Amino acid sequence: MDTPQPPAQDDPDDLPWTFEPEEALPPLQVWEPDLDEWDPSLRVPARPLHHALLALGLLTVALSGWLVWEAAVIPPPLDLHTDLALAPREPAPERTRRRHILPAISISEAANFSGDALPLPPPAPGSWLYEHPERGQPFQLFTRQAHNRPSPQRNTLYLLPLGDLSPEELAVAEITRDFIGAYYNAPTALLPPHPIPEDTRHPRRRQLDARALLEVLSDAAPPDALGVLAITDQDLFIPDIDFVFGLGSADLRAAVFSTARYGEDFSLDGRPQSVLRRSLTVAVHELGHVLNMRHCTEFRCLMNGTSSLREADQHTLHLCPVCIRKASWLMGFDRYERYERLRDFYARWGFDAEVTFTERRLHPPLPSQILR
Repeated sequence: MDTPQPPAQDDPDDLPWTFEPEEALPPLQVWEPDLDEWDPSLRVPARPLHHALLALGLLTVALSGWLVWEAAVIPPPLDLHTDLALAPREPAPERTRRRHILPAISISEAANFSGDALPLPPPAPGSWLYEHPERGQPFQLFTRQAHNRPSPQRNTLYLLPLGDLSPEELAVAEITRDFIGAYYNAPTALLPPHPIPEDTRHPRRRQLDARALLEVLSDAAPPDALGVLAITDQDLFIPDIDFVFGLGSADLRAAVFSTARYGEDFSLDGRPQSVLRRSLTVAVHELGHVLNMRHCTEFRCLMNGTSSLREADQHTLHLCPVCIRKASWLMGFDRYERYERLRDFYARWGFDAEVTFTERRLHPPLPSQILR
């Protein structure tokens, strides 16, 4: 008996293909708001004009700052300025030095350009600029860096004998006090001799640590001190340097110099290698650092750096046109009156060449004579 089979079902793959259209979809509806041009919520906000002006101002400030930095190339804020006597070393590579020569601002100052103020020659081996290429300090940079300034409460320059000085050295100290007063147009005073702090002595060398001395001088400065300058007959050094002639700091308002390497010529006149002349040169130089001036790199100037006693003896006692402008701006002196005071000092102590220089400042040549 045959088993009943279910009715055969057609295989979908074997069925003929038929297309049945789907139900048509409704058209795509795009929502379009009914724009109202007066409706503030539908208007595109305009950028305020001051936003654009602010962006332009920031860009201008950034560009100006970059140009100022590129032009001035402000050196690192080194506080201590040292005249070093260095051991021989490998020659420094040649470097191009920028010159910051300001035009003369008076006929008297123009006379400096006629031969009294000479541009520095190219640095020679052993000279300060050969060993320490410096960019110098233009007047505009000086006005920004001059933080030690005189005031009614602090305007006196003090000279402090350090240790047991001989009568000849004390005489030099007194004349030096008189000179720095005329040079920088400031009240001066000679303090009583002060013993040498023992902790500033090197344990093995007969030398004093100049940096440690500046710390001591700064702490002991009178309240009205614009600067304190110590004079000693002991040799000075700073770490890693065999000896220094002097050291000055504007931040500490203190300076020190030594006569230990200045020889035994204590004649009180202006001869080139006398202790007096060498002391006057280094004293006003180091006080120049106390008064914010850096080494001059343009002219033969009192503020030139020094690497040796021979180089120091070649320095002039005068400030160049750029540096005299700095000192005049800071101390507020009348240049004519200053040259009168200096002429009287030079004449009193036999500095004949310096008398001639100051006379040219007081009675400058005519412009037609300068140009000859």
